[in-house]
Amino acid sequence: ADEIPDKALEKGFSDADLLSVYRDDAWPYILATKVSEQAAQAPLKVGVPQPDGDPPKPVDPDHPVQMLLDSPNPQMDGGEFIQMLLLYMELAGHAPIEVAKPLPGSRLNRLLAGKFELWLINPSRWRIVASDRATITGYLYLQSGVPDVKWTPDQMTYLRWPNPNDRWYGQGRVTAVRQQVMAEEYAAIRDKKFEKNLGVPPGILSSELPLGDPTAALLQKRWSQAVGGYQNAGKIAVLGSKTTYQPITMSARDAQWLEQRLARVEILAAGFGVPMPLVRMQDATFSNVQDARAELWEGTLQPRLNRIARMFTTRVLPLITTETLVAFFDYSQVEALGENDLQAAQTAKAWADTSSVTVDEVRARLSLPPHPDKAYGARVLVSSTLAPTDLTKMQESEDLGMEGQQAAL
Repeated sequence: ADEIPDKALEKGFSDADLLSVYRDDAWPYILATKVSEQAAQAPLKVGVPQPDGDPPKPVDPDHPVQMLLDSPNPQMDGGEFIQMLLLYMELAGHAPIEVAKPLPGSRLNRLLAGKFELWLINPSRWRIVASDRATITGYLYLQSGVPDVKWTPDQMTYLRWPNPNDRWYGQGRVTAVRQQVMAEEYAAIRDKKFEKNLGVPPGILSSELPLGDPTAALLQKRWSQAVGGYQNAGKIAVLGSKTTYQPITMSARDAQWLEQRLARVEILAAGFGVPMPLVRMQDATFSNVQDARAELWEGTLQPRLNRIARMFTTRVLPLITTETLVAFFDYSQVEALGENDLQAAQTAKAWADTSSVTVDEVRARLSLPPHPDKAYGARVLVSSTLAPTDLTKMQESEDLGMEGQQAAL
């Protein structure tokens, strides 16, 4: 009962094929890289859960679990780990994570007193092993010619996106838009063959006079010297007697072909959740790029990263600690989300005009920590002057009346 069965659950798609599009096709590479690079800006943190739904209280930077997330293994920092994790998740739909003991004498071993390392495993040959009770009993890495690598459930876990067709393996973006990806692959092959085998000259020189090979070569050479290349741009071409030039333009079919490829790019971008202004910058303006960057974070990255953080909390943290901790991403340093600072300041100003908020409440709206002086932070902002005022002093002033206030002054 303690051994891992050798029979692995098969996948609906080959992860090797899904991951190969990152190398073979430009657009899955561009879109997956855009998502993963942006996501790596937000560091993964751990904290202590707070009552009443308040945000978790971050642990100290030298906490062993936080140090592990900042440096998961000797070859990766936390940002690189998250970027590679997102690449596996976006392309294949799942990302295996091995929880391993560090090597004796390694830096992480000394820092964490022999705790753990986290390693991402390429999902191509990775398989889940399940029991007849529909529970995971282990994991395999299939190898030809040598024994398969085996992990028990306390040595490995995995994160995955929901898959309507499979309860075990996740569904990545490439699978969801597979038809468009394949069409782009075929289009790239077609363009390669066209450029290699069917490339056409920019134009044709024709003459009514009989031309032998030497004369034709001489005419072609003179034409190239006269008008060929960028250095002759704008010069007037002078043709000989009974000689004409006919430029070769793109056919209507080829022009439509380009429009079809652009439409497929829009579908691929929608599948990955990347706004088009961030993909085709030549059609972008400052305003819509700003909105697109905010939409990428608010509509795409934050929901996905929050889901990853919850999976880390339930799947990874129990394997490395017995403390009650939760994982979350710190978005405070993400510039795209900071573009709403003006709106936050306007909201804080409107709150203060109501004379119903304290200094600390306004500071919280501006993503600032509480004021070091707790008594000062508890003062109410008065709308007429926006000066911090003590409620007790306001009541005393009201009791004195106008004449009493003048006498006090």
